[in-house]
Amino acid sequence: MLRRFGSVIALSAALTACNKAPEQPKMPPPVVTFITVQEEPVQLTAELPGRTSPFAVSEVRPQINGIVLKPLTQEFARVRGAA
Repeated sequence: MLRRFGSVIALSAALTACNKAPEQPKMPPPVVTFITVQEEPVQLTAELPGRTSPFAVSEVRPQINGIVLKPLTQEFARVRGAA
């Protein structure tokens, strides 16, 4: 029995050694492209939505009793503070 087993192993080893690997189809070489890098100015912009909160808030109120009928200054005009 040991002789049969040894002959089976020898036969399978011989048959395995005789097998040639299947030939792979030859692939063409890959096409390679390239570009030349050039320096150029690029303007970076970003539009970011959001809200802001003020650092300090001041309220402007009249220091008189009654109703203000007509302001004596224009809107966004500079005024001098009373000393």
